[in-house]
Amino acid sequence: DEEFVNYKFKIAVVGEFNTGKSSLINSLIGTNILPEGIIPTTNQIVIIENSLNEEYIEKGNDKLNLTKENVQTANKSDENFKIYTKFKQMEDFVFIDTAGTNDPSRLSSEVVFDLIGNVDIVLFLTSAFQPLKATEIKFLLKLVRKKDIEKFFFIINKEDLKTDVEKIEIRDYILDTLSKEFQENKEELKRQIFLYSAKNAQKDIENSKKLVENINDKMDIVYYEKN
Repeated sequence: DEEFVNYKFKIAVVGEFNTGKSSLINSLIGTNILPEGIIPTTNQIVIIENSLNEEYIEKGNDKLNLTKENVQTANKSDENFKIYTKFKQMEDFVFIDTAGTNDPSRLSSEVVFDLIGNVDIVLFLTSAFQPLKATEIKFLLKLVRKKDIEKFFFIINKEDLKTDVEKIEIRDYILDTLSKEFQENKEELKRQIFLYSAKNAQKDIENSKKLVENINDKMDIVYYEKN
């Protein structure tokens, strides 16, 4: 199917401000273009797409050179924008970054429903220091339909700062919480939960390969379901 061959899988990245979304996207595409710690806005969507040729920012009718400074400038308004850059891996994916807020439930229901309904995968970031805290659970229960939970990968960032025992406890807590709230099978959910270090992945791209492989495996399943 020619349409499917040319199709680019869409990945939405969702999480509260300062959970490491920019670092995660940078590590997955293999290029350090998104600045960290940018000021969050409420409903802004940023699309990051692989470009084989020119690298630039597209905002409305404006076309800007691709620099971190210009990304920061573009981010200062609520207007959506696109980034075209050369991916070093995951070239067949489009990333959709939602601007983090201290309370992700501030994202409008319409924006979230449309986004989750129109992407193939959602990467939901939470911190190893406060995994799935109350505002995050509220966000999931309010705005994620049960049928869409299978699209989610739950990424527990900053695992490099936790001991092996703590990592097991964190993973078990998230598994128990999700299983209870969404009445999902734990064995299925296990494959959707990842301890991750965006910081280390930035230094060594090999650290992001396991997550990349699991995303690709998930897309293989989607491919067979579509055909």
